[in-house]
Amino acid sequence: NPVLTPDGQLLIGSAGTEHPFISLDPDTGRENWTESFTGAKGAWMASPLVLNETIYAPNTDGFLYILDLNGRQAADPIQLGGALWAKPSTDGALLYVNSLDHHMHVIDPVQGVVNEVIDLGGAAPGSPAVGAGGVFVGSFASTVEFVQPNGRHEAVAKAGNWIWGTPSIDGETLYYADLDGIVYSLDLA
Repeated sequence: NPVLTPDGQLLIGSAGTEHPFISLDPDTGRENWTESFTGAKGAWMASPLVLNETIYAPNTDGFLYILDLNGRQAADPIQLGGALWAKPSTDGALLYVNSLDHHMHVIDPVQGVVNEVIDLGGAAPGSPAVGAGGVFVGSFASTVEFVQPNGRHEAVAKAGNWIWGTPSIDGETLYYADLDGIVYSLDLA
């Protein structure tokens, strides 16, 4: 999905042969950057995350690319392993990035390091949902894990089949769905 940045750019990744990552002016449709970012080797399946004027763009080549708002590489990409199909989430301090290699990565963007690697037991193609004290993530292990910033995690809910999408939080209720078409609700308290 395209992402609108705080400064009014529309960011779009492509699955085309050159895998361009571009910025458009949403009013005119013209490119904002003189050159698209083409440093990735895979397709852009996931939306990027913009945090503190930095773009974090996950790619199917297993790298998290870090760009400034002018489309230039702001830091070395972080190799996370498996294909990245989900938009990163943030609690304002840390990044939470899911991978199809069964892992979630907790990243400190200030230090530029991966703090924790969490084994989810299954591929995680959806984004983590940010809640109080951590994030909730569903996976092909048919569970929802609650992951704290320090890396501690536990399965807090189960489903009858794979959980593909991002859980949703409404107050004290967590909603998630599985591939059997069943929607679940969990009282977080």
